[in-house]
Amino acid sequence: MKFIKIFSVLLVAGLLFTGCQNTINKENENKTVITMPIMDSSINVQVGTEPTNLDPAFAFKASELTYINHLFSGLTTLNEKGEAVPCIAESWEVETDKNGVETYTFKINKNAVWNDGTNIKASDFVFNFKRILDKNLNSPVAYQLFPIKNAVKVYNGEFKADELGVSVDKDENLVIVLEGKCPDFLQRLTLPAYLAIQEKNVSEAQTDWSLDITKLQVSGKYKVSDWKKGQNISFEKNDKYVLADEVINPSVNFIFKYSDEEVKEAFIQNKVLFTTELPLKYFDSIDNTSLNPNMVSPITATQILEFNMNSEITKDKSLRKALSVSIDRNSVVEQMKNGYIPATSLLQKSFLFNGESFAEDLVALTKNKDKAEELLSGKSYTVKFLTDDNTAHIRFAEIVSKMWEEIGVKTEIVSLPLNEYNKEREEGNFDVIMTTIFNDTAYVDNYFVNFLNNSENNFIGFKNKDYDKAIVKSYGMEYVDTFGDDDKDKAETKDDKKDDNGADKEAKTDITNKELFSFAHKLIVEEETAITPIFHLTINYAVNKNLTGYTINNLGAIDFSKAIYVPIQ
Repeated sequence: MKFIKIFSVLLVAGLLFTGCQNTINKENENKTVITMPIMDSSINVQVGTEPTNLDPAFAFKASELTYINHLFSGLTTLNEKGEAVPCIAESWEVETDKNGVETYTFKINKNAVWNDGTNIKASDFVFNFKRILDKNLNSPVAYQLFPIKNAVKVYNGEFKADELGVSVDKDENLVIVLEGKCPDFLQRLTLPAYLAIQEKNVSEAQTDWSLDITKLQVSGKYKVSDWKKGQNISFEKNDKYVLADEVINPSVNFIFKYSDEEVKEAFIQNKVLFTTELPLKYFDSIDNTSLNPNMVSPITATQILEFNMNSEITKDKSLRKALSVSIDRNSVVEQMKNGYIPATSLLQKSFLFNGESFAEDLVALTKNKDKAEELLSGKSYTVKFLTDDNTAHIRFAEIVSKMWEEIGVKTEIVSLPLNEYNKEREEGNFDVIMTTIFNDTAYVDNYFVNFLNNSENNFIGFKNKDYDKAIVKSYGMEYVDTFGDDDKDKAETKDDKKDDNGADKEAKTDITNKELFSFAHKLIVEEETAITPIFHLTINYAVNKNLTGYTINNLGAIDFSKAIYVPIQ
């Protein structure tokens, strides 16, 4: 790439004053004017759209998580290794009964206070857990609480909120009883659903409690100093945060959506130091020694195709396998121009649990046109590809359908508005759908639980008892048969090779869980090909080279609390 240098207007001796003025005016006409609310005393960044509110119960997208993670803190926080360490909870104890059920008791740090100086209580957590599990709230993160005893039944209205496995003991400790074993429960406590909110702050609010920044009570690294609707939201360090000494950056200014040209200009001029809002097409035109465009950070999300196991077309296993191996995943990513990573496994290799990757390359994800044609045996098919009306999703369907056309398979692409798409998907009116699996925990289970027999998200009707046993076993729980008499013929098993929980008989430790997920991974992707991964999602961003200390987690949430900007003089 060519180096782009910005030169000031040179005043040439002998030029008339009027001539010089005309030159300057002409140059200014072509220069993009920066109207962004830049704050000289803050680190100015862009991480996405404006939040609709600052309620952790609705923090689902990466940008929403970024805002919430700066304002609220959990019982634990994560260190640089991704390990859970004390935060609002100064310590905890865990007991496991004979049935493998875990009970956690958290001692709340007496120095943990809201920004009004009042103590954060165990009851603040209990209040928010019950609030989020109220289906009327319609929280997109309610499922994060499902490891807690009776959480699913409370959410479904089968149990009352008081029957949830959370309580405050006589010593004002928070007690959480789980359904069984949850290997990464301490890490999960940093997720939005597990954050506390001040009950008084909610009950006294006339409207949405999180929109009045003059009364908003937060527990995290920052508090809101200003919010100009449609322009920016500014945070300043919360000196009352229990770990305030660890916060290095005193303030951060989040700027919302502006024109691409203005974002580019602000970035070049070192006014915006970090942005996820600059399209990839602009990156090649930026080349400056102080700038670092086109950075990529992987997140734990995978775009997959799901095949309807109950469809007269895609119940044919040979067809499913042929459709999978006919896809050139590298070509898909190149044509989509989104900077994503072609999938060779359901899991990203960069995603680690206890320092170990669970990713495993599968042959079924490598293009093999000859194998695809062999699997089809000369048969002709037309598959119904259901998608919503998102332009990028339709483009993806078109790219894949052309690859299928090369092996003689025709595709009927049906794109519908999201609400209609959801209805058709739930009713099983498709052969193929595209979905994105987000794994928002430190564990790998979210990649697999959607395809359990009794999962409400199992829209493809995948039924395999060995698969279910392996996933249930990974939680240290006893398998309970969820297959009715009508399902017995569909629930393929290999019980002679596995014990009662679908695991190798000698597997009993953490490494066992890796073996369990490897078994499930190969079964659903390679052996049954009920799903096929296409690419892993990433966060694409541009960052000033002199900005250091920021971090990006596996969900794409960005932390600027330790960010430092030292401009080169």
